[in-house]
Amino acid sequence: MSSAASFLQMERLDWIAFGLLAFIFGGFLLAFLLYVRTAYKSGGWNRVRSASYTAVVAIALFVLESIRGNYEVKLILDFLGRCFEWTLREVG
Repeated sequence: MSSAASFLQMERLDWIAFGLLAFIFGGFLLAFLLYVRTAYKSGGWNRVRSASYTAVVAIALFVLESIRGNYEVKLILDFLGRCFEWTLREVG
């Protein structure tokens, strides 16, 4: 079976979790781009650079706090392992 076909055989809950993660990532990306656009309109590229650093640090802190607060990292790693199990079989 090809690697793409084995990827499509994830369980329904895994697909839902994968979709939610993609949705959340897209939301963060949109928020970052809107934040940078607003900074450019208010002060040019120097303001964009400082606003980008601020946004990246704020998002990183949010993600780290969320992971620390929900310390089920093993469950996340198991989910990622199931998502990408086909790549490990091909390499090994």
